[in-house]
Amino acid sequence: MLKKLMLFFLLLCITSPAFSMMEIMVEADMPIKNFNYVLGQDELTLLNPADTADAIKGITELNVVKRGLGRMQGDIMITAGTYEQAAVMLDGIRINDPQTGHYNLDIPITSLDIESIGVITTASPFSGFGAFTGLVSVQSRNISKDSVMTRGEYGSYNTWSAAVMAAKKVNDITASISAEKAGSDGYWPETDYTKNTAFFKAGYGSNTLSLAYEDKNYGAYDFYTPGKNMPSREFLITRYAALNLKPWEFLSVKPYYRYHYDKFILNNNNPSYYQNRHNTSLYGADADVQLKPHDSVEVRAKAGLRREEIQSSSFKNHYRAVGEADIAAAISLPADLKLSVEGALTSYNSTAETDFLRSAMLEWKGLEVAKLYAGCSESSRYPSFTELYYNDPYTAGNDALKPERSLDLKTGFDMEVGAIHFSVEGLYRYSTDLIDWGKNDPSDAKWAVDNIGRVNTGSVTSALKMPFAIFNISAGHTYTDSYASSAYISKYGANYLRNKFFASVDFELYGFITYLSYMYKSYDDRKDAYNGFDASVSYTFMEIVTAVIKCENLANMYYEEIIGIPAPGRVLKVIVSTQF
Repeated sequence: MLKKLMLFFLLLCITSPAFSMMEIMVEADMPIKNFNYVLGQDELTLLNPADTADAIKGITELNVVKRGLGRMQGDIMITAGTYEQAAVMLDGIRINDPQTGHYNLDIPITSLDIESIGVITTASPFSGFGAFTGLVSVQSRNISKDSVMTRGEYGSYNTWSAAVMAAKKVNDITASISAEKAGSDGYWPETDYTKNTAFFKAGYGSNTLSLAYEDKNYGAYDFYTPGKNMPSREFLITRYAALNLKPWEFLSVKPYYRYHYDKFILNNNNPSYYQNRHNTSLYGADADVQLKPHDSVEVRAKAGLRREEIQSSSFKNHYRAVGEADIAAAISLPADLKLSVEGALTSYNSTAETDFLRSAMLEWKGLEVAKLYAGCSESSRYPSFTELYYNDPYTAGNDALKPERSLDLKTGFDMEVGAIHFSVEGLYRYSTDLIDWGKNDPSDAKWAVDNIGRVNTGSVTSALKMPFAIFNISAGHTYTDSYASSAYISKYGANYLRNKFFASVDFELYGFITYLSYMYKSYDDRKDAYNGFDASVSYTFMEIVTAVIKCENLANMYYEEIIGIPAPGRVLKVIVSTQF
């Protein structure tokens, strides 16, 4: 199977000149990247996020569970999915950690490097086998002029950060370099941290080179042992390198490499009790062709090969190769209809299994102010190295795990009347062989991972945006219900959000920009709920210096996202940024 995929990969590269007379499609126009949400510079400036997780936490289909303060560790769960089921991409390259999804948000770029964030909230064959419930795609900043940027932050629990970025453009040559350092004393024993990040990006025309480094040292109090009062600790290093080569406008080739090291101490008061070390690497290349052979037809083809490796002190060394091939088309039909179809072929040589994932979407734009759509998409996910092989005094992996698979059905409509935007979407997901960590009884000594069987999930999401002359209002709500064929106690994922509501208002008065938000979260089978109010006020001096006062969890509400792990209370911070 891998030989066939490699042949397809080479064929794309060799035959690409034959398509050079066709109209070229830019990546943002392709149907395959039909993001549900896009946060651009305007939204990011308003939110003043510390990182990607901070920026997307208000999206109602997403449950962003951050462990500790700020920038340390977080999980993304989309529409009752688990933290392993969301794909994470950087500049169009999938960077999910093959060891564990807990490290998926170890994205080695500074807070000054984020250009935009796109989110897809249903299964997407676009990123191959990984986007089981959706994906989060981060785009690093493109350089258009000479500039210098800085950002400094100080807040509760002696939490601080400092970042600087410098960029230079000479004709078609661009280069930028950035560095960021952050730390905190923590809000709870063993929740302190330090973090160092460096990012370099150079370009010539449409070709770019990215290099990145990040290290973290943080207290991981009960991160993996909820309720055990275990003062754990982690030290992580991430290295990343990627090229985006465009020999022709319609073809991009992206070789990449990501290395991740972690040292985990289960009990920092007694380090010899249990600790482990892992060296994880993933490297490969993707080739992407985008064409418009006809005014009414858009086509995209993609192929990729990747190798995943882990050297572990606790579960030995393991390797696997991944092959992917994908083709998508969008066709404009009579009667204001548009059909988008996609097929993706994925293969893991470690399981000798191959999946063909299909997706289709039909849109109708017969009304001037509204769009109706319906579609379906398939996805699969192969187990991580931790799910397969990990073992410690409280956790047991399972090397007999099968891949999990799903079929998503969705329908909805978008309506725009003037500047007012309203949307409703319904989703139903059929999942088989779902993978999750759990216990059959609270007295069980270990959390064990298994294919828990069939899970059916339904959700309804509604959103409203109303911009006015002096203020803007937005609100969204997602209701989710899920049924599992097997009863068990879930460690992380299947205790899903039943309701999530998010509302915000922003306005400008005498040059001061105020942003107020409210979030409500309630979990299935839990009586408690989170009611969080955040507020920020910013002012820009001479279009150079911006000062922000920001307060999170204004009411200082005590809450546990994961039962047994306390979340931070009120956090007050001051942010000062400059741009020259």
